[in-house]
Amino acid sequence: MTFFLDRMTKLFGSVKLLHVFDLAADDGEFLVLPAASGSGKSTVLSMGAGLERISSGRIGPSSQANSALATSIISVIVFRCSELG
Repeated sequence: MTFFLDRMTKLFGSVKLLHVFDLAADDGEFLVLPAASGSGKSTVLSMGAGLERISSGRIGPSSQANSALATSIISVIVFRCSELG
């Protein structure tokens, strides 16, 4: 397994935005996070990439996987900001 998010949660003040989220991806796997607007998809990706702090849980196991994912996430964020607003 290249990358996992284990029992990850996210709090904004007293509001629990993300409650016990798990995700695992092996080398070469393609994942999709289908969900409604405002449901936390970008927050999950940002936390997995280390761009957003998690309130609890684990991210791992490979720091290389985290770095590669962070690079991909940053590219998506730059595209969204410059092209989509």
